[in-house]
Amino acid sequence: MSTQWRMGACGATGLDYTAIYDTASLLGISKKHTLKLFHDLRVIEAEAMLVMSEQMKEG
Repeated sequence: MSTQWRMGACGATGLDYTAIYDTASLLGISKKHTLKLFHDLRVIEAEAMLVMSEQMKEG
């Protein structure tokens, strides 16, 4: 999913959720398991957004 960030004028705005199932399928992850992982993915996304926001403030 590292290449699936939606970008706006101020940087990343979040992941492109439409790519999740296709990416998971290519990796051999079942749709059922992908649903279970979705919450974890959103937690990771939120933390990444915080880090990117802090880096933009510093830069």
